[in-house]
Amino acid sequence: MTAVFITATGTDIGKTFLTAGLIRHLRGAGGVAIVFQDVVEFCRRSMAGNHGMLLIEGVGGIMVPFDDRRTVLDLMSVLRIPIILVAGSYVGTISHTLSALEVMARRNLDIAAVVVNESEGSAASLEETVGTVERFADAIDVVGIPRLAPGADDHGTFARVAGLIG
Repeated sequence: MTAVFITATGTDIGKTFLTAGLIRHLRGAGGVAIVFQDVVEFCRRSMAGNHGMLLIEGVGGIMVPFDDRRTVLDLMSVLRIPIILVAGSYVGTISHTLSALEVMARRNLDIAAVVVNESEGSAASLEETVGTVERFADAIDVVGIPRLAPGADDHGTFARVAGLIG
């Protein structure tokens, strides 16, 4: 079983958009994807009992409280699976993205990719945002995805990200 954790720099950045696109791509490529947002034990049982790709989508950003004492970062640290960090292309995202990468690196987490999802109406360009994050991301693949219509699954970015994780 290949598993990957999909997280973001914040809320409404594009985690669900990316996860859904990857699911559609993987199903179209003959794979089966199951999405679970639940507790660690459930995730582990799912990883042990399934074949194919398991996508686990986090809530909010990496520092969102998961319960009274733990954050999403703690959940990712316990699961020890590759991570896709989804960021927007809004003004300020470079600081948010690089801070998230630094925090995850301190936990020795395996960051499979950063996906920069084009923010609607942003003053920052997608290309410049991807390029800047890429310069600071220490050999982590950084992929940009433009704004797409809901349900779009034929963009090459989904295939590229799927190739990075599985």
